[in-house]
Amino acid sequence: MLPRKRNDFDNKNNAKQWLIIAVACFLLCVFLICGISFARYVDGWSGRFDADVAQWKIKVNGISLADTAAASKIAVTMVPDTVDSTVAAGKIKPGQTGYFDVEIDPDGTETSFSYTVEADVVMSKLPAGMSIDGYSLNGGSRIEFAAGADRSVENTVTIPDAGIFATGDKITVRFYWTWRDVAYDEFDEYSIVVTAVVTQYVGDAGSSVNAEGGQTL
Repeated sequence: MLPRKRNDFDNKNNAKQWLIIAVACFLLCVFLICGISFARYVDGWSGRFDADVAQWKIKVNGISLADTAAASKIAVTMVPDTVDSTVAAGKIKPGQTGYFDVEIDPDGTETSFSYTVEADVVMSKLPAGMSIDGYSLNGGSRIEFAAGADRSVENTVTIPDAGIFATGDKITVRFYWTWRDVAYDEFDEYSIVVTAVVTQYVGDAGSSVNAEGGQTL
């Protein structure tokens, strides 16, 4: 038997070395690929988020509905169409016509809202011959109430593009009254009960107020 040639032995050793290197490179590549893949799934970021709640700042006739004590005493003022020198200032009498305003001020509010304003003629203590006949919105045309209908005005106001209501976004609901000159037995102090309900348009509970005007007629 002839002895192995040295070249054959060296070639086999070289082949083993290259095989070991190849396996090591393969394993290294696997580890790198797995590591990169794993990193893609676990990499992330966490932080604290503060909830930004929309502001709700509604006033009726200058009184914030958030102040429930003050809001329950919001008054309306009866304004005659003409000044009569035969009656004291701030008073009205039979034979006159006029109006009273309910102003809704959403300045600073950051959400759409709905409102209902009603002159409650059932709960009010109106003198004989007085009626609430119609209304207007923001100085617009007068609209007459149908006979027997509630003296109620309702609407939905969409938040402006700016995302917040400003000073100029006030809503004035004007009610028109007539006091016919009819006979009555005694002079008394009368009042008109006005209910203003303002609610967030999304359906959440909003703010409401019953404003009973103690205006002496």
